[in-house]
Amino acid sequence: MISIVVRYPRCFFFTLFLASSTIAIFQLQIGLHIFCDINSSSGKYIVIHEESSECEASRETPESSTILSNEIRENLCRGTYAILDTLSRSIPNLLVSRWILPPVTIRPTCAAPPEKKKSGIQSVIKGINGIFKRGKKKGGNVNKVLSDNDWTKDVSSPLEFKLSSGQSKIINSMRVDFQNRLLEEPSGRDSFIEQMEQVRWGGSTERSSSWWYPDGKNGGTSLMITYMKIMKWPEDSTTIFPFNAPCTKGCPVDFALTHTLEFRTKFKPWLNTPSAYRANENGLMYVHGYSPTKHYDKASQAGYSLVWYTLANYRKSSGNEDYEDYIRVVVNAVDTCVANALYRSNNKIGKCNIVLDCDGFGMSMNPPMRATRKLLKMLQDHYPDRLGVIVILNMASTAQMVYKIVAPFIPDVVRRKIHIIPNKKEEQYGMLKKLIDEKYIPIKYGGTDDFKFDSNAYYNHGVYKTDAWSETEGKEYIQSMPYHA
Repeated sequence: MISIVVRYPRCFFFTLFLASSTIAIFQLQIGLHIFCDINSSSGKYIVIHEESSECEASRETPESSTILSNEIRENLCRGTYAILDTLSRSIPNLLVSRWILPPVTIRPTCAAPPEKKKSGIQSVIKGINGIFKRGKKKGGNVNKVLSDNDWTKDVSSPLEFKLSSGQSKIINSMRVDFQNRLLEEPSGRDSFIEQMEQVRWGGSTERSSSWWYPDGKNGGTSLMITYMKIMKWPEDSTTIFPFNAPCTKGCPVDFALTHTLEFRTKFKPWLNTPSAYRANENGLMYVHGYSPTKHYDKASQAGYSLVWYTLANYRKSSGNEDYEDYIRVVVNAVDTCVANALYRSNNKIGKCNIVLDCDGFGMSMNPPMRATRKLLKMLQDHYPDRLGVIVILNMASTAQMVYKIVAPFIPDVVRRKIHIIPNKKEEQYGMLKKLIDEKYIPIKYGGTDDFKFDSNAYYNHGVYKTDAWSETEGKEYIQSMPYHA
């Protein structure tokens, strides 16, 4: 044994590390079975959020010994899950990652308690057995490769959203509250219409559209519907959206509109900076074409706009360690996309489908997590219900690892719209036809479109011509709106 260690020290210690790591993971998985409840219908573990003081007060109070055991078990469940989740997200191989962390449901605060589980030696035996039977569980938390047409339901939508009488009442109330709130703000010296015109989708470009659409003081219905879909139409006009803002205990529904108005006024997503221009010279993210639609005869007038997002095309400038150039390119592209869709549909639909190409992408090209979270926060708060689907092409192991790291920060409603296109060329074209109008499918994917992105033509001369802003002006929002710093 000693001679083996001496002759092959690296191999021996690597094997020892691998064995000890595997045993540690097994122990954590047994702990997950012991400490966490399991949903009988889905087979997923239930991890409980930490209870707030309000929630604790509303719970039934069992005997003191039971309180202690429940609290300890829930804490151990959360801790075990957190460790396995961290390990899982650090592994680039999806199969190994799935083995480390089985499917989990995060139970919201104050949810009804699950069925009481067994304790003692029975839980230990159940935990050990459960590890080897995991393949029989239902559900999963990784987006599957597309093989059917279910995903296409989000590629397009009808031109009109029909409101019920109850929904109309909520919208009318939100409109009045929003306008009254603006009168109390310092910017209230400008008329309501003037304030809305200052934050148009697309700014002053040829294809800009009113942010408050339809236009007019009594308009805005379509805009408010996008927020209400995320808020789930609260009858008491109270919501926790924006989820990242100080609304964890509830805010009036009109606060979200005021919050976005402030963002658009200070960040000005339709403007570009010199560093953002350089970052997008190779075509990191831009708008080109539209999707087919089954709800209208002419896709050119009702299809969602298309955003092309090629991760490897990011051109990082020196001195931009905060990745503000990257953030502005992405937000500008999304804002331009919404403006384009509204322009073509006569202010009926402002949604986008995104083609995410991972070809040539490496870990060194990935923005840091802080910048990624900041970007996702902006998109989630200020562009609700703007996404049709995101399809991912050429997803290698590096891109898979990045996606697993970012995925926990993406809302469930968005994560369900992310789909992976098979890497086989013969399958790609057939699936892309359901997402992209045929004349916009690139030649490299079997189509006929020979379009090549030209940043000068795109930003300075085309229909998406963008006004310039200095670097200093582009970062002023960090001081005036520290929430997004």
